[in-house]
Order: sequence, then structure tokens, then C-alpha cells
Amino acid sequence: AGKTMQDLLPELYQHFGQDQVQQTLDSLTPDFHPILADQADLASVNLEGYLLPETYTDLNSGVTFDIWLKRNFDLYSERIAPLKDKIAARGLNLHEAFTLASIVQKESSVPEEQKKIAQVFELRLQKNISLGADPTFMYAAKLKGVEANPNIDSPYNTRIYKGLPPTPIGTFELTALEAVADPAPTDFLFFVA
Repeated sequence: AGKTMQDLLPELYQHFGQDQVQQTLDSLTPDFHPILADQADLASVNLEGYLLPETYTDLNSGVTFDIWLKRNFDLYSERIAPLKDKIAARGLNLHEAFTLASIVQKESSVPEEQKKIAQVFELRLQKNISLGADPTFMYAAKLKGVEANPNIDSPYNTRIYKGLPPTPIGTFELTALEAVADPAPTDFLFFVA
């Protein structure tokens, strides 16, 4: 977990061929699969955080990349189905929940800690306080190919910009999404990582 598309692409290219992968990625629209529906407002579909490690299997099945991707999304949708109502009840759409889960994952991979971190982030969002999550400016730097700096100007830098970044910042385990759907019942604004 925590891998970015940048990390995953070489493996996908190796199995499906760079042309096939790139063509599919370039032509992806939100109606490719229901799991992408909440990306309708984005300039283009972004798969960051949408390849769940647990469903990222069977690369050698002999199918084309778009079919493999649909299967991956089908499996992903099944896994998260029990969480959908809880996520909606927290006022988040799926894309926002994935985005938050990816940040929670980068902060901790321990389920109990993830629940506390998710609670802190949720409260900060509610109070319109910036998330201030270091992994977000590190991700921004990785995208730009520059050294990580807390003052980097990027919509991904939650130290500078309030609210959630535009997309997830990497893959996450189901426990991180569960934490977002059902955070700890506390009301802290800070946590110690």
C-alpha cells in the first residue's frame, strides 16, 4: 500500500505493453466503471489510489488491460460495498473517501491509529482547518520531480491549501478506508505520528 501510479506503471507496462496501458488510461472516462462516477468533475480521470492492493492480482490472466482494469474495479466495488452507506453518512463521496484514505494510509498502517487519524482529519475538514498532512506535500514534490518542501505550491499540499487534494496520493489498504467510514469516536484536532 502507499504505492503511486508512478510506482505501478512499470509493472503494468511490463505485463500489458506500454501502448495498451497508455491508450486505455488516455481514453478513460467516468462511465468506464461505476467506481469512477465521482470523478465526473475532474478534468480527466485519474487512477491514483484506485488500484486496491488486495485486488491487484492475476496480471498474467492473458486479458487486455482494459478488461483487467474492469475486473479489478468489480472486485474493488464488492469489497467496499459494505462501507458505501457509512461513507455517504460522513458527507463524503467515494472519490473524497479514497483521497482521505490514501492520506491516512501514508500516516499509519496500523488500523487502530488509522481510525484516530481519520477522526482528526474529518474534524479539520469540518472546521475548515487545513489538514496539514506531510505526505501530501511529499506527493506534490514527487509529481513535480523536485525535492520535498512544506511550502511547495501545489493543490496537493494540504499545509497550504484547505480541504482535500484533487485525487488520492497513493494506494491504501481497506483498513484505511474503513477508518474513514468509521473513525474513532473522539474529537482531537491533532495526532502524533
